[in-house]
Amino acid sequence: MDRTLNHANPGTTLDELSSADLSAHYRLNGGATHAYHYTADFLAFIAAQLGAQQPVAGSLGVRLDVDLAELVSGTNTIELATTHVPTNYPPAVSNIDLVVSKQ
Repeated sequence: MDRTLNHANPGTTLDELSSADLSAHYRLNGGATHAYHYTADFLAFIAAQLGAQQPVAGSLGVRLDVDLAELVSGTNTIELATTHVPTNYPPAVSNIDLVVSKQ
């Protein structure tokens, strides 16, 4: 299986990427942008699945913690973007739940 990724650094393979190379960015209600960096374990899992020819597209969940101060009464909006995520393995978003909890 070809493990070459088609993104900002053509010819780079998943094995050559570190968790610092791939990130998701999000912001709520037009506020400050926050970064979510994929962990080494997350990338290792994806690499193992690709190596076994069992891609995991659509089956990985990510939890993003948000500051309650960034929420507004009524409708809240979220903007999402990625950095260096391969275009042949594009991110998709579905089933967003907002769970509010004070601990």
